Amino acid sequence: MLKRVKGILKGTFFSLIVTAMLAATLAAAMYFLDIPDSAAAILVFLIGAVSSAAGAYAVSRAAGTKGMGTGALVGLAYYFILAAASLIIRKELALDTHMLIMLAATIASGMFGGVMGVR
Repeated sequence: MLKRVKGILKGTFFSLIVTAMLAATLAAAMYFLDIPDSAAAILVFLIGAVSSAAGAYAVSRAAGTKGMGTGALVGLAYYFILAAASLIIRKELALDTHMLIMLAATIASGMFGGVMGVR
């Protein structure tokens, strides 16, 4: 049990590192290229999904079992860290459609990454 929790935390941390790298790349691309804000919003959403899948893949690859459940938990933990950061930065947490879609996307992509990691 403790080993699985440590794995989920490691996967979540890995997801956050991937997020930072992809967000920095997006920021540089927006600075040097003419990327509209509407496209940036979609790219930020995709960064979250890709990061969640990457963290779940890494954990499930190391564990070798229970990829879907582990991936879902990595996606959920990743989402809660993002929601906490949003709460700290914005001083409010709006539970709107965007947040619910992001929750579903991080869990679903985590499950996908977890399944791919077990293969």
